[in-house]
Amino acid sequence: GTKGLSYVYRLIAEQGDILEMKEGICFVNGKNVDTNKNLMQNYIAGHEIYKHLTKIEELEAKGYLRVLSDTLLEVFLTTKEAAVMREKGVKTDKVVYKSKEGIMGEFKWMKKDSAWTIDNFGPLKIPKDCFFVLGDNRHNALDSRFVGFIKKENYKGSVLGIN
Repeated sequence: GTKGLSYVYRLIAEQGDILEMKEGICFVNGKNVDTNKNLMQNYIAGHEIYKHLTKIEELEAKGYLRVLSDTLLEVFLTTKEAAVMREKGVKTDKVVYKSKEGIMGEFKWMKKDSAWTIDNFGPLKIPKDCFFVLGDNRHNALDSRFVGFIKKENYKGSVLGIN
């Protein structure tokens, strides 16, 4: 289990906020909160990306690089890395989950629309004395989309900076 462990996630929304995820972009009270964040997400790319990737063995060891076919790969990239690949002429398409197939969490805690996925859900009002957190590695984080709202008494504090 995870009892007694602490996790660090981005605080996205607190009580009374209206949260919505559209095509993998997070909105709080109608405002895009993902703007200018260097998030990590899954991308589909052609095999030509190999010549531009560094640390291929490390990516494969973490499960962050998978061969899908003779021509396509799935790779975890940061927002900035994906932009650099596009500048180099490598087509990268962000994966957006539109159905629950292949997703770890089932959103049972939401008890809402069964069509909700990790990339498309809401609007969702954050209850009293609760928080909603998201990992920056959006397709590989055990965050509020899977564990539910974080109750105020379980919130330990805020990270102000990372060196």
